[in-house]
Parts: sequence; structure tokens; C-alpha cells
Amino acid sequence: MKTNILIYGPPGVGKQKFCSLLRDNWIKNGEKVIFISRKDYPMKVEELNEKLRDASGSARIIVHSLSNLIMQNSLEEILNFLKFLNEKFEFGVYTLQEGIHSPHIVKHIMCITTKVIEIKYHEEEIIEKRLRILSLERNYVSEWINLSLISKSNLESLIFEEYKHRL
Repeated sequence: MKTNILIYGPPGVGKQKFCSLLRDNWIKNGEKVIFISRKDYPMKVEELNEKLRDASGSARIIVHSLSNLIMQNSLEEILNFLKFLNEKFEFGVYTLQEGIHSPHIVKHIMCITTKVIEIKYHEEEIIEKRLRILSLERNYVSEWINLSLISKSNLESLIFEEYKHRL
């Protein structure tokens, strides 16, 4: 079964760090990883499609951030690009910045992913970053988890083992 995850949260909350932890963990485990970042922009969706057309379907792909692509392309182009990635790769991770896109755009993007990882700031006595996992396939919402407790060694198990029976 193909898996594609949207990581959604405000600027500076740690979406890129989270993706980097995933990338490093996968590479350590011998997986092929394609990481597209802001440094690869400005690039139109057609150019990305062309570059990725010959890539192996067994590779895992990470796109940080869709927000940059959305600003340069139409919603239809973005949705077609995501559908292309979802068909081409067994596993995809995409980030989206909270607060700069219309709810309509966010909803469309969430609808074509299998899971959403939401990251937010939480402030009581101290400011901390928290994460929760939403499964769009089974209407499951996890509890908020303190993001500082997540490391390379427990990241994969957090996402895929602990919640496996629920996702």
C-alpha cells in the first residue's frame, strides 16, 4: 500500500527538521531518498515532473515545501503533481505551511494524502512543539506528543509502529 504524508504546521515549528530526521533514518536503513527542498526552487511543476519521471518508484520522496510550489503554480497543477508523485513513489512526505493558504487549498491537499502529521507550538509555562497524527483513511486522531521527545531512533516507530493498529 502506498503511503503519502502531509506535514502541516506554522513557520519555524520544525517541519524541515522532521523531514531531515526521516531522510537520515531511511538512508541509514539503505533506502533511496529523493529530497526536494526550497533550494530547488523556483521551479515549475512541469520541470519537477520531468526530473522525476525516470526516478525509481522504490525511492522515498520528500518535498519541503509545497507552499513554495503553490505560490508559483495553479491548484490544478499542484494536485496533478501530487497525484503523479503518489502514483510514482511508494512513500511520499510533503510539507505545507499553515496560515498562508486558503482553507480550500489545504483541504484539497489533505484529501489526496493518506495521513497528516500536524505540528504546532504549545505554550504554558514554556513554549514547546507538539505533534499529532491524523489518519484520513480511518478518521483517527492521535494525542498531542511533545516533539522534543522524538529522535532519529524512535521516529519511524512513533509514526508507523505505535499507531499501526490505528492507522
